[in-house]
Amino acid sequence: MDIEQKKGDVKADIARAPENVVFSRIDICDELQLADLMKDQFTPYFKNTATQNGSGDSLHNVCINLAKQRALLQGAAVGEVMNFSIGTTSQYATSGTITLPDLEDSSYSNKTSFGFITLHDENETGGSVTLSSVSNANTSIINDDGNAITYFTDFSKYFLTRSRANGELISIDENTAPYTTPTIAEPFIPTNTINGEIFRGTAPDPTANSDVRYEFSTAANTSGGNAGGDLDIVENKWTGNTFVTIELSSVVGTFATSETISDFDLNTATIKTYVNTSSVFLEGRDSKGTFVVDELISDLSTNATISTVATLSDTEKNLTLTGSTFITGSNTDMILGFDTSNTISLDTDTVSRTGGTVTVVANNHGINPGERIALKGADTTYSEFNDTFVVEDTTANTLTFTTSNTISASPTGDFSLVNNIVFGRTSNASMSIFKRTANSSASVVFQSDDLSVGFPIANTITGSSLGATGSIDLRTVAGSWYQTKTNEVKTFYTTSTSGTWDYSAGNNPAGIPAAANAGVFWLQEYEPVKIDQLVAGTNAGASNETSSKMVLDIAIATAADSSGGFDTTIITRLPGIYFAYPLKSYADQVHGGVTTLGAYESFANVVVAPEGLEVNFDWLPLSQNAAGNKTGADIAVNGTVSNTAHIPDKVTTLNKTNFNAHLGSYNGADTSPIDDVYRSTNPDRRSSGVKVGVVYPSINTNPFFPAITANSTFLAAGYSAPAGANTANDIFAGSYTHVETGAVEPGTPGANPGTHDYRYVIQNDLKWTYATSPFAANSSGSSSTYNAPQGGAFQPVFDGSLDGELGSVSGEAAVSGTSSDSLVGTVQVPAVPIPADIPGTCSSNAHITNTQTTYSTGTVGPRSNMVMVTAQSCVGGDYECVGGSATGNENETACGLLGGGASWGPQSASWSGTAVEFGCFFNRVQYEMTSAGGALTVGSTSGMETNFAIFYQLVLDLTSASYGKNYVDPVEPSGAGSYTELGRSDASFRTVLETMKSRVDTVIGLHNTERAAVISAMAGSSAYTHPVAYQNAYLSMAAYLVDFKQTVIHRITEISNRIGYVNGKNTSSGGGSFMEGAKNYLLLDRTNSGGADAGDNVLHENLDVVQLESAVTPALSAGSMGDGFVGYSFNNGSGYANTIFSHANFLAGKKINLLGKVLKAIVSVQEMYDSATKKRSEYYEYNQAT
Repeated sequence: MDIEQKKGDVKADIARAPENVVFSRIDICDELQLADLMKDQFTPYFKNTATQNGSGDSLHNVCINLAKQRALLQGAAVGEVMNFSIGTTSQYATSGTITLPDLEDSSYSNKTSFGFITLHDENETGGSVTLSSVSNANTSIINDDGNAITYFTDFSKYFLTRSRANGELISIDENTAPYTTPTIAEPFIPTNTINGEIFRGTAPDPTANSDVRYEFSTAANTSGGNAGGDLDIVENKWTGNTFVTIELSSVVGTFATSETISDFDLNTATIKTYVNTSSVFLEGRDSKGTFVVDELISDLSTNATISTVATLSDTEKNLTLTGSTFITGSNTDMILGFDTSNTISLDTDTVSRTGGTVTVVANNHGINPGERIALKGADTTYSEFNDTFVVEDTTANTLTFTTSNTISASPTGDFSLVNNIVFGRTSNASMSIFKRTANSSASVVFQSDDLSVGFPIANTITGSSLGATGSIDLRTVAGSWYQTKTNEVKTFYTTSTSGTWDYSAGNNPAGIPAAANAGVFWLQEYEPVKIDQLVAGTNAGASNETSSKMVLDIAIATAADSSGGFDTTIITRLPGIYFAYPLKSYADQVHGGVTTLGAYESFANVVVAPEGLEVNFDWLPLSQNAAGNKTGADIAVNGTVSNTAHIPDKVTTLNKTNFNAHLGSYNGADTSPIDDVYRSTNPDRRSSGVKVGVVYPSINTNPFFPAITANSTFLAAGYSAPAGANTANDIFAGSYTHVETGAVEPGTPGANPGTHDYRYVIQNDLKWTYATSPFAANSSGSSSTYNAPQGGAFQPVFDGSLDGELGSVSGEAAVSGTSSDSLVGTVQVPAVPIPADIPGTCSSNAHITNTQTTYSTGTVGPRSNMVMVTAQSCVGGDYECVGGSATGNENETACGLLGGGASWGPQSASWSGTAVEFGCFFNRVQYEMTSAGGALTVGSTSGMETNFAIFYQLVLDLTSASYGKNYVDPVEPSGAGSYTELGRSDASFRTVLETMKSRVDTVIGLHNTERAAVISAMAGSSAYTHPVAYQNAYLSMAAYLVDFKQTVIHRITEISNRIGYVNGKNTSSGGGSFMEGAKNYLLLDRTNSGGADAGDNVLHENLDVVQLESAVTPALSAGSMGDGFVGYSFNNGSGYANTIFSHANFLAGKKINLLGKVLKAIVSVQEMYDSATKKRSEYYEYNQAT
């Protein structure tokens, strides 16, 4: 091989770049098409909403909203919900704007459509054909012989072909049989048969009454047609009718239908039909002119119709007159009229003409005016007198008539006169009657078992009924066809799975009967598919280019009926990308008197071609430089070219960017994926257990295939995955803790330096179940970071709850130990009032021992505006020694020693006593709801007691958030309407939240009012009675707090059960068992640390203490480590998360890796571009050598 040859080979490789790119893009389209079909079947909850009706949230968003609701109920933030990123339904519902084949195109009445181009192979090079919507549009194509052949381009002249068995359009790439037929051996419709034997051309007459003839054709049916393509097969059926016809003469009497006839040999038969005939036979002479059959002949007195005319010579004719047409006046008897003519010899000089009038002397002639006579015998000189004339006038012995010749003459000759001349009233022909013969005849048709027996010619037959007789002149055996079906439409047996035409009176009376012996015919196996319309392409070469689209007249299959053929076990496939589907002609195509294409023959091929598959024929393998050089001068050493018109990206009319713009969510899936599913399908996106700094930043780079050691031993702190999904081919659904025993950190954020065996944790099982993070603020693992080493094991699940906070609020723990504590649990209405002040006097020693009680507001601990009571006694003060010799400076002891009337005593009086909290209903509310005794605001936790603020904030969050009380799970279990547990169903939960908030808000308003009233009262006489409405509102709220706490337990468990559990991870912290009628109970103590369950003591609403037994529905068990999904039954799985995981595993798991195959196909196109550049670089080197 020399250099030039090598250059040629390399150039050929470069020249294949357009083909390579097109076929790579075909792979993309194939994968997209497959992905769309499989997504419909296997991932409907990604492609459609949770309800599968196109409205509402996706199943992923349902889980997100429920998980956020659960997180709030657990005391966590909504941002602490763990989950994978899943794209929207619209992103999964579309494959972009690529015009892929669509079984039910909603833009075109749900008919099948696909992008297309049309190519012909009428010559060696082939070419494209532009189909037209214009009636009878056509084009000429030069064939290999150089002849221009005209074909219709009007698409309505053609149909496509599909299989009756599977309903698919049949590509000639896969099956040539439909396009090598029909033939004589396998015609388009059933062949014509007589007694099951094929006949062609004109059918021969039957030879027996048992003969049956079938003929088939097609008929138009604009409703689609039973045969398809707006065609019906129609059947015409004839039955044989054989008979003997005997022609009779000398008939006497009349024969009748169904009577028996016999001959001299006593052969008998039954007359099927008969015709009794009578006639008069006239033998004519002296004829003039030409008589016409069916005209009236007349002798002026009688008229009759000529049935036959026989010309013997110029002057001799024989006429047959139909006997039934005779009319003489009003008499129809055929014995009248048309008497034979007489010849009268005339004397010499009896004929003369004066002017134009001819006079004939004939004594006693008996001829009347108007009759015709014939003169004969004139000499040659006077031959004009040898003719037939109409008599105009007569006397007894003369008659006259006129001629056109007005020259007087006395003709000579041996004249004679012939009378009784008859004439035709239409033709005006005339003749004399030489002989008149009357005949009676009949034509009799009969059938018998042996048509050859009996009734020979010349025999006489006799009728049994009327006694008619006649002589047989002619005996003929013949047959004719009697039509019993006319254009009867044929149909398939509707429940047939055999695909054959079936005729049975029991199931398909409109089928093809077995007697037709139809054999194999094209329409038996294949169905024509009519083209409904063509849609023009737009925006060629742009990012919004649309290919030309062909819309069929039907949907070859539907979502409701995925099998478009008779074999219901086969799902009908879409037309294949870049497969060829020949156009067949409905009828012979005749152009210029020449048939260029026969009926049912194939013309061009419709090639299924979405956008981006059209080669740019202007692209040059070796490019072209500014000087016009096309031999490689424009190629640089690295294979690039300066002329941008010939860069690899231009090998197709739609470049890479504009083609990829058609790919929707697949566009940029390698660099900017829409979600974790797409992100995980990229084989170049790999997770890594490499530490960078103080963390492991890349352990989840590929979300579904994190940095784990799969199939390890199941350890609490190591690898665990659900059974059936713990292989390297499945996306990861378990947990994995990377442990390095003895690993030492110089200093880990949030921990002391030292041994940190636990390096990082992967918790995909929690992500799949939308769990609250185990590292949330109120969980035991709140100090951990999932990808930062630590000394101990990572917290496996979230373990926080609001059980303590809500228990504190529902139990009024803030009141405990206070003077108002004794009021908790009481239902005394109205409450004990705040008494009025009891005044006293303490202004002198005389008042000592007096008392007084006053009520006011003050501060207790952090709370101001608390009702206080001050119980005071009047006590002495300024004690001195007075009297006697006392000086006032003595102490009490010294005063006692003085005597002499000296005494120790008070010299003044004052009140003594300290203000303390007054145990009252108002203070109880202050403790329960406020943090500092100030005013409260509806919709705000400002100024609220710590736990009450947590509770109220939860109520506010669940009231206002879109995922709160008003969120309705579109696929809530069907049994939710029968739930009896408070707050478990969506409706009950909403009711509890609305009721709880309403009661709290009512108390806030009333308590603010009460606060002002109490402060005012305490500043006055102090006597104050709490309004009953205020007290009832609070008691109502306090009672419902118990219900609310149980609702939180129910709802957490219900949400977890709906979403589901996996790998034994219980995500329902704060939840518990379902307690029927829980609104009627107050939990007093419990047998374990879980929610209310059997054995717990509760306080019933009638104040009876009872022990729970069967009134509890236990929560679902989350299972054990390694267990699969657990949850409510949904979509043949357990919990919503099971379906989401299965969908993601189908798309991104390595067993199917549906999206990965699409991504691989997209990336491979770039390899084609790179290959072209590489080959150009190789060409550059060889080019330099030459």
